[in-house]
Amino acid sequence: MITGKGCFHSLKLQNRADIIILCGGLGPTQDDLTRETVAEHLNKKLIYNEGVYRHIEEYFKKIRRPATESSKNRPM
Repeated sequence: MITGKGCFHSLKLQNRADIIILCGGLGPTQDDLTRETVAEHLNKKLIYNEGVYRHIEEYFKKIRRPATESSKNRPM
């Protein structure tokens, strides 16, 4: 498993590869740095999308479960 600095190093290899595939894993975790690492590499700022968060809240209401704390960070 590659995380954090290893993920950033993989992105630096883009000049030597036709394609690089990155994923954050099987679910939201506190230590997942994939999104932040890719944004940093691409010199992009992560922007919170309130509409996406409302959609997530509606999903949790539909399945009658409380929204998790980590779900608040998903709409970036």
